[in-house]
Amino acid sequence: MALTLDRTPAGRFGLGHDDVEERDRTADHASWNIAVRVVATVAAAVPVAWSLVAMVRLDRDVGLDAVPVEVWGLAFTPAAAIATLAIGLIALAAAVADDRASKLAIGALLACIGVAGLLAGTALADLDLEAGHAWLALALGLVLIAAGVAMDVPHDARRALEERTHPEITS
Repeated sequence: MALTLDRTPAGRFGLGHDDVEERDRTADHASWNIAVRVVATVAAAVPVAWSLVAMVRLDRDVGLDAVPVEVWGLAFTPAAAIATLAIGLIALAAAVADDRASKLAIGALLACIGVAGLLAGTALADLDLEAGHAWLALALGLVLIAAGVAMDVPHDARRALEERTHPEITS
């Protein structure tokens, strides 16, 4: 959208109507993206909270050989709690980032981990995991993917891309 200057009735130059409309749309993009990031952040906070509660309940004197504890329906060994915390923190970093790529990449990775865990079936027991851990990874991955897809790209970014790919487009 080109910057247009219109003469006001008093003879001064002012911004054209198109620019005011563009600023309003940019504000809408920012509000929408913040809402999407909040939803993704809340979803990513779930495995972090789950694993932290498990770590508090685990017997720290025994180390990694501690007996699994159940937290909200899932059994956590120390290794499973640490892995869940790491995955949750990575997902949390992607959720709060203002770009789409991190949400899509981490979301796809988590979804693949979740699907692999579900396909592994009883082999998950060898890793001290349950199907619930796989469902958690899959659900979190899908939320991040949905957040990445739902994020709105500001008009300026679309315009810059158009100008790079189609140099004949001028302002």
